[in-house]
Order: sequence, then structure tokens, then C-alpha cells
Amino acid sequence: MLKDYSAGILTFRKAIQTGFRSMRNIKLFLDEEEDGIGTLTGTPEWEAVRGLVEKLSEPTTTV
Repeated sequence: MLKDYSAGILTFRKAIQTGFRSMRNIKLFLDEEEDGIGTLTGTPEWEAVRGLVEKLSEPTTTV
């Protein structure tokens, strides 16, 4: 495993921005330390992606 975390975060962000919406897998990757980016918890990059995931998790309201 390469452990290129910067590339992982960039790819993760792009996947979300282009429409990937499997919340179970998104949250697993975000938090998983072995197969995800969980070791970056607390870094500005991780927090930015977490914010993106939180926005996706919010229920949408239609008027």
C-alpha cells in the first residue's frame, strides 16, 4: 500500500464532487485508518473533506 494521503484526499474529494454518494463507503474511508484516510483526522485537509461529507449527510428540504 502506498499511503499517499494527499492523493487520497484529493481523489476522495473529487469522487464526492462528481457525484459519488455511497454514504456508508464514504464514512468508512473517511474514518478507516488502515484502508482510508483516518490517520489524517484533525488535519485541515481531513476537516475540509469531513465538512463536505457532513453537508451530504444533511437531509434536504424541498419547498
